[in-house]
Amino acid sequence: MGFEAIACNVPVVFADSRGITDAVNRGYAQGVKDPANYEEVAEKIIQILENPAKFTPKNPKILSWEEVTMQVYNVYKDVLIGNK
Repeated sequence: MGFEAIACNVPVVFADSRGITDAVNRGYAQGVKDPANYEEVAEKIIQILENPAKFTPKNPKILSWEEVTMQVYNVYKDVLIGNK
């Protein structure tokens, strides 16, 4: 859901972990190091609520359906070829 929110230009908070660090590094999302630390999460949410424009994703690179389809196709193709 986070990436859908980014596509809709909605501020997003992610756990700043390996899989989504790219979105945080590009400024599309805000990261928290420890999502179990409710004070850190609350502080980030308060910052966003106080100034949503500052934390709204700017010009995110959103893949077209054609690009997504080709990437999924290539993954399946690679898996099938790799299993032969």
